[in-house]
Amino acid sequence: MGRLFVGFAVVVFLAISGVSASATPLSDALAFWDPPQAFLCTATGNPFPSKYSPTDPYKCDDGDMTLFNGLLCAAGDSRGCNGVRLAQGSDGRWWRSPRRIGWTYPNYDVSFSPDQALGVMLYATVTRDVNAFDRWVQWMEDNRPCIIPFNGRCIQKGWLRYCSDDIPDKRCTFRPDDCTYLQATGNYLGSAQANLCDKVLDELGPIVAPFAKSAILSVPAQVLASAVANSPGFPLHLAAVELLLARTLGIKNPSLDAAGQTLATKQNQNPFFQYLAQGATPGVANQILALCPSPTNPSGNRSQWAWERDQRDQAWKDSMYWDCIFVGKMQ
Repeated sequence: MGRLFVGFAVVVFLAISGVSASATPLSDALAFWDPPQAFLCTATGNPFPSKYSPTDPYKCDDGDMTLFNGLLCAAGDSRGCNGVRLAQGSDGRWWRSPRRIGWTYPNYDVSFSPDQALGVMLYATVTRDVNAFDRWVQWMEDNRPCIIPFNGRCIQKGWLRYCSDDIPDKRCTFRPDDCTYLQATGNYLGSAQANLCDKVLDELGPIVAPFAKSAILSVPAQVLASAVANSPGFPLHLAAVELLLARTLGIKNPSLDAAGQTLATKQNQNPFFQYLAQGATPGVANQILALCPSPTNPSGNRSQWAWERDQRDQAWKDSMYWDCIFVGKMQ
């Protein structure tokens, strides 16, 4: 009875003093990484996660935040989910961040990219926001470029794109893998818009469609191909995001396991990749704690999502903290 009383007294003391009886090094680290260490952009009045920039009027470096916020959303951080949700315009078009709605080339960077689209698909999958997904896909259908104009109207629309201001490099134009992931996400959500790529390919003609459809791989095959072919840095990180999306969609396949092992072998100091290969393990948690900032070793300038860089760059030294929150919450 005496031992029970002592144990109860300890729990009561910890509760009164605000100390968690279940605190761990990782939970303590997550508490430290949270704002104000991790930066919230307040430019729109609705704060959202962002990198930090000392030269921006609002201190926001938010050009890739729809991707990173989608990853945070997948890790269960509602601030990331809100960051993606708020980046969709009233017409269904998605932008790089909530602040960048309406920002187009040439005054600003191209307004969107396939990288950012992966963040949207993660958001839609996690939140099951089929309405937002459908409005996005409808915008893409409505804004296909015109390839045969006649007398002020369009006789034939062209291929799909994520934005309409990518004049310099056509980076918003769909590639085969964009169709792979858009269709898989749409099918998961039960969207009537899931077959948009097939519909457009069929419209563009019987000669083009069979050839183009043959280039669209299954999700497991595409993920593995990306993991094998992509080089360290942001291309390999995108392969990792594709793998996370596939798993979030509930897809199970040996090719996905092989992709995870490939990522982990190519970059053994990337805890995001190690998580995809191993799952939530003490080893991954220890690696996160070893690399991410701490009170005695804070981030240099909060400018990097470290896991999209080659590990030789040691970008975690300038972690934006949100990258650490992401991998920490995956554990």
